[in-house]
Amino acid sequence: MLDADLPLDARAEALVFAASRAQGMAEIVEPALARGAIIVADRFVDSSLVYQGAVRGLGVEAVRSINAFALRGLEPDLVILLDVKLEDARARRQGSESDRFEDESDEFAERVLRAYREVCTGAVVIDAHGEPARVAERVWEAVHAR
Repeated sequence: MLDADLPLDARAEALVFAASRAQGMAEIVEPALARGAIIVADRFVDSSLVYQGAVRGLGVEAVRSINAFALRGLEPDLVILLDVKLEDARARRQGSESDRFEDESDEFAERVLRAYREVCTGAVVIDAHGEPARVAERVWEAVHAR
């Protein structure tokens, strides 16, 4: 799905991610919640609202709607947005494999960063600059505050 060589229409891309979330919800999240577990996920619905809704132009509300259906209306209790400059993010990824999103232009990446700030208005924003251990401390502080 993230393979850079696999061309996907923006609408198909949004539906594939929503379908993946629906399956993860049925297989992993709902059983874990039934056990009383705490769930931590990365790049959840907000990533689709940003990438497919805002940046790829499908509309945030349209993407929100298909994901609400996929997730049976379940929403996270806490969303954390790690805010980092593009050049810092790119430097951290050096030497790791890229995907269809990482291979996009710097202009695309800047639009993504702006869209995250606009779309994720309810998120706790964490300054993600500096050493990873310090960033992790900031995240845990936000979690414990809740």
